[in-house]
Amino acid sequence: MPRPLAFLIIGIVICAAVGSALFFFFSRDASPVVSPAAPLEERAPSPEAWGGEPTAREVAMRAAVAWQADAMLATVQSDDTGEATPREDAWTFLFVSASVPGKGYRVQVAGQRVTEAAEIDYVASGAAFPQSFLTAAEAVEALHRLPGYEQAEVLGVEAVYGSSNATWYWGVKTPRGTVSIEATKK
Repeated sequence: MPRPLAFLIIGIVICAAVGSALFFFFSRDASPVVSPAAPLEERAPSPEAWGGEPTAREVAMRAAVAWQADAMLATVQSDDTGEATPREDAWTFLFVSASVPGKGYRVQVAGQRVTEAAEIDYVASGAAFPQSFLTAAEAVEALHRLPGYEQAEVLGVEAVYGSSNATWYWGVKTPRGTVSIEATKK
C-alpha cells in the first residue's frame, strides 16, 4: 500500500475513534433528556425574520419539527463532500424528541435543500442552539489559534451537545485528532 494512502486510512480511523469517544462522552446519559422546546421561531427563524435565505440548520430544523413538534437538535456534523475543506452548506443533523424515546431523526442538507431525512434508532439528549453560537468557520479559526494547530488540516467538524454541563461543543477533526472547542460565544 502506498505510504500516503496508509496515512490517510490511519487518520480516518483515528478521527472516527476520537469522534465516537467525544460523542459517547457528551451523551452518556442513560435516558434521553430533551430541553423544553422553544417556540419554532426561536429554534429556526423564518427567512422573513432575518431577511435572507435559510441556513442549513434552519432547513433541517423545519424538517425535524414536521417529524415531531418538540424536536431538539442533538448533534450536527459536516458531510464528507470529497473537497479539501468541509463545505459550510453540507451537513447531517440528528434530532431527538421526548415524544418518541429511543428514536431520532436524521436530516441531511446540502445548500438549502433536504437531501435525505429518516427516523432512526437513537438515544441522546438535545437542546436549542444558543443565539451566540460559534459557526463552524469560527470553530476552525479558534483551532488555528491554538499552539501547534496553526496550520492544521481540518478533516471535518461536528457539534455535540454536552448534557452533563448543558453546553454545545465543536469537535474539529484534524490528522492529529479531534479538538473540542466550546461553541458558545463569550
